[in-house]
Amino acid sequence: MKKSKSVFGILPLIFLFSLVFAGYSQAATPSAATLRAKFDQVDQYNRSTWESYKTHVDNNYPTWEESYVTRAYLTMYKATKDESYLNLFTGHIDSQLNRRDHIRKVTDYRGLSLPAWRNGSFANYQSYWLYAVQTGVTVEPMAEFAAMVYNDPALSKYKAKADVYLQAAKDAVKVHDMKEQPKYLDTNSNWIEDSTTMHLNLPINMNLAQGSAMFAIYEATRDKTYLDKATKITNYFKKYLILNTSLNAYTWKYFPDSADYGSVYEDTGHVVPELEFINYAYKHGLFSDTDMQRFANTATKIMVKSNGSIAHRLDGSGTSPLPGTIAQWLWFAPWAPSLIDTSWSILANQSSVHDMVFDGLAMLNYTVAQGNQSPEPAPEPEPEPEPETENNLIVNGNFSAGLQGWANETSTAVINTEANGNKYVSNNYSWGFYQKLNLQPGTYKLNMKAKKGTANRSARVVVQFFKQDGSYTVPYAFKFNSTGGGWEALPEMTITVPAATAYVRIYPSVDAGSSGIYYFDDITLTQVK
Repeated sequence: MKKSKSVFGILPLIFLFSLVFAGYSQAATPSAATLRAKFDQVDQYNRSTWESYKTHVDNNYPTWEESYVTRAYLTMYKATKDESYLNLFTGHIDSQLNRRDHIRKVTDYRGLSLPAWRNGSFANYQSYWLYAVQTGVTVEPMAEFAAMVYNDPALSKYKAKADVYLQAAKDAVKVHDMKEQPKYLDTNSNWIEDSTTMHLNLPINMNLAQGSAMFAIYEATRDKTYLDKATKITNYFKKYLILNTSLNAYTWKYFPDSADYGSVYEDTGHVVPELEFINYAYKHGLFSDTDMQRFANTATKIMVKSNGSIAHRLDGSGTSPLPGTIAQWLWFAPWAPSLIDTSWSILANQSSVHDMVFDGLAMLNYTVAQGNQSPEPAPEPEPEPEPETENNLIVNGNFSAGLQGWANETSTAVINTEANGNKYVSNNYSWGFYQKLNLQPGTYKLNMKAKKGTANRSARVVVQFFKQDGSYTVPYAFKFNSTGGGWEALPEMTITVPAATAYVRIYPSVDAGSSGIYYFDDITLTQVK
């Protein structure tokens, strides 16, 4: 089977699921409640389709298609903390796991029955292959779920499932690394590796889908082997980024190493797993804020055309058959807030949607929820915070009310309790744990206590100043090296907030490149009068 001719067939029936583009009108920025209601309405309208995916084998549906449904439900849990979405998620994952080749006792073209999902649709079911991209997009949500459960005591009842899902993700990724059995190597399992890069001789999206799964497994296990591989895949991807200097935007080709497709720019559908990978790489310090602004500019200055339509390729050519996938670019909303309104203007009136657009609607919910200063209440009331330092501007800086007041996007922060009942937080190197504050211009004093956990580098406290348009600077990155004993007070940190600042984020974390955790407590911020 010749692989290069099949890669464009990965989005079957894409036009059947898309709506005809007809000049979307601009819609006002929606509320979190409006977006949740819209997601639930779209979900109910399409639920029979999503459920039908559970009956499919040997084609795209158990992997490429169904993975965007599982992502959507997982993302909606992150946006709302409503476990009903997790139960929908686990229903699909359990079904996917039961349809793996080794469970069904079927084989691929090599005669191997492996813990993955064979696909014969590209060869008229005369030959069955395991595709790296389909495996990657399928198991990434499994590992992401495991990381969430392991880092949130409130989800402890899901631990047994998390253990199963994580092992399934690790087993499936291993399927595409056959160096120990070279007679079974094919283009989906033969990694080309040197000291700084690694890749499969496949299109960019297929490499990065595997990379996202590796990042997710690392976050669940802290096994640096997976992070090292994902880092090498990032370095490979960076080689093919093309800087459009006039727009300060990145573009790239679909399959740069291919004689057939080397000049073809990436397209609307295949870019989706790449966007998730870019976000993972940024979280782990492999892309800078400058890089993220350039990716954001790709969305706002190239993909969104002047007439409001969405381009099909990263060079701005064509018109996307699935314009709602622009919501998948919301990873870059902190650098391009206009993507929220752009996405909503397209999705607001849709009911019958492709699964990739369904996932985009979940992304829109999550993005707006993260920017909402008044999150919806949890199912059970949080305890009231204990009294803190007078005039402290930090909400729940002593963590007596758990994580109330704090964003925990990547579920890396965990509340711990000492024998005397004192609560404190642990965190690793993460951009997902922070407090967002609306501060008046002026000078402030930031104080906190820290205790060294398993981190192999210093604690780091980052401060970001955001402007109204979403752009920001990182003027402060305070570092602290503990002596390794008990709690220690960090040296007092002085912050000067400029007049153009719309809001501020403060991140208690571990220094970039570190593994392990630090503990933080008694965080205070007071204005200097």
